[in-house]
Amino acid sequence: MDENVARYLAKLQVGIAVDVGGISIVPLLSTTPVGVDYIGFKTALEKGTFAVEELNEDGVVGRLRVVNSGPGHVLLLDGEELSGAKQNRVLNTTILAAANSHLTIPVSCTEQGRWSYMSSRFADSFSVAPPRIRRSNQSTMADSLRHTGVWGSNQPEVWSRVREISDEAGVHSSTAAMRDVFEARLPILDEIVGRSTVTTNQVGLVAMVNGIVLGMDVISRPEVYRTLHQKLARSYVLDAYLKRRTDSACQDASHLAAGFIGTAMETLESRHESVGLGHDHRYTGKDIVGSALTHENHLIHCAFFSVPPGERSARVSDGIHGHAHRRSFRM
Repeated sequence: MDENVARYLAKLQVGIAVDVGGISIVPLLSTTPVGVDYIGFKTALEKGTFAVEELNEDGVVGRLRVVNSGPGHVLLLDGEELSGAKQNRVLNTTILAAANSHLTIPVSCTEQGRWSYMSSRFADSFSVAPPRIRRSNQSTMADSLRHTGVWGSNQPEVWSRVREISDEAGVHSSTAAMRDVFEARLPILDEIVGRSTVTTNQVGLVAMVNGIVLGMDVISRPEVYRTLHQKLARSYVLDAYLKRRTDSACQDASHLAAGFIGTAMETLESRHESVGLGHDHRYTGKDIVGSALTHENHLIHCAFFSVPPGERSARVSDGIHGHAHRRSFRM
């Protein structure tokens, strides 16, 4: 593992878990000095200095155009949903967009049934893709980068995951939109997330259900994490709520969170030039997958997800077919 990522993770402090009906959210705290200044996507939009648009008038499913006319860097988070334009999308990787720059970024569609403009630009959404979608994208992106060096994604698999979540939640969407699932379940999601308030120096969370870790996110700037906490927590809670089997609290949640961080630090790494500033790091281990973004020798963001044994076996056995299938979705 990259020494900057490992050093940051090693210094994380595990907070007191919040347990709600078999769902546990564990805060992660850090006193590590922040070395890179940036703001979040929502904040940048509110300032009026940032825009995300279709690549051209016709649009391209897997690519969008980003324009940052502001004086500061802007963080776009892996899995963060962008709402509007010709169809809703999610970020395939975390990107730090430099001040006064423009980029072409890799995305996946989370609204299969619409391909028509509802706005000229994308707006902030109230959701981040659930961990099962993000871990699937993590594995696909890692394979594509290692084998071809391009930011490949598996769009049909993303659509399949969205349908799976919709079916489990009992939500019908006229455009097969992930956002509609979140909107339909927003009251219960926010009731649970509301129990987990952001604490001082909080930079992330570990989420679990039935005593099994789903994953974790860490964002180096506490003030930026604060703006993302609610929708990040919603994404984990949605998956957890659909998978819960018991209402009893997990007595070892904080201990399990610390163990998951340790497992993440033992993963194998590949390093790549990021789409924006810095380096993109991809991590794989036994039943775990993750990524990190670093810039100027500082961690900006990292996310790790548990991979269920059945899903891991299916991916390995279907690896050759999956790699060939992804070629039509590369940038």
